[in-house]
Amino acid sequence: MLTRRPNRQSGDQWSKTETTTLLNAVRHAPVLHPERPYVLQLGERTASLYQLGAAQRHERAGINRLVYCGTALANLFLAVRSLGWRATMEIAGDGMEPDLVAVVRAVARAEPTAAELWLHRRVERMDPYWAEPSPWPGEATALDRLLASNWCPGTDLRLLSDRSEVAAAARLVLHAGRRLDGDRWCADELRPWLTPQPSALSPVPTTEQRPVATLVEPYADAVCAIAARLVSGPVLLVCTRGDTPRDHVLAGAAVQNARLAAAALGLWVRPVSRLIRLDEVRAGLAEQLGVDGYVHALLRVGLPPEPES
Repeated sequence: MLTRRPNRQSGDQWSKTETTTLLNAVRHAPVLHPERPYVLQLGERTASLYQLGAAQRHERAGINRLVYCGTALANLFLAVRSLGWRATMEIAGDGMEPDLVAVVRAVARAEPTAAELWLHRRVERMDPYWAEPSPWPGEATALDRLLASNWCPGTDLRLLSDRSEVAAAARLVLHAGRRLDGDRWCADELRPWLTPQPSALSPVPTTEQRPVATLVEPYADAVCAIAARLVSGPVLLVCTRGDTPRDHVLAGAAVQNARLAAAALGLWVRPVSRLIRLDEVRAGLAEQLGVDGYVHALLRVGLPPEPES
């Protein structure tokens, strides 16, 4: 999890307290897998994230890993700010080390804002990443503020609202559930949508479907059930204009920022990203929902989970 560059006795090294703060921020980043796909390296007032398994970065599983790296990056940047530093964030690109994801650099002393301190404290107190939100209360103002909270360049949060879009998304969710049958992580993400609620079923308008959805078209009742669950609470799409490793990392940062912003608004966000491993689902979400770019995750929004008794 943590490596160090050789100490050059420059006086610009992180203190033990600062090191603990940075390490805890990365440890508390959300990740669905048992193994975290990154390692943190500390240098002279720098904190760098390196990707593990970078050889597979161009595979769909590699996209998921980079998204999770992005969630850690958002926490890391917030931790540096909480330590009283003005920070810059450098996302890796061509010409940089092949396994490097990003570097957060402390450039000058600057007091954190009260909001930044609150969010940093919240990082270590958030419930597990996979906890399900409680039912949506129908608070439009809070949802608008959540949509406006995204600060990650090149990313957008988009509300899934049109009923024809819901129908298309339902078909793709069902397709993903069938294709990834046996993937327990995907099953855990999709279970709330794949468990039907017969009393809540409502007709879903039929629209001309592209070939990607024809595999699941015969299952009309199942599509209706999933669509009913999709409209029971807000669903956001995390989108980017590009599809480079940099975009994948920034999408992950947008996911984590949405989780933290939701917490500040008294809401809860549960990301769904495993279905993006399927090319036809990823392409179908963009094409059938009219997204000018690429979809990296869906976010279910509700109230915080009920405490376990």
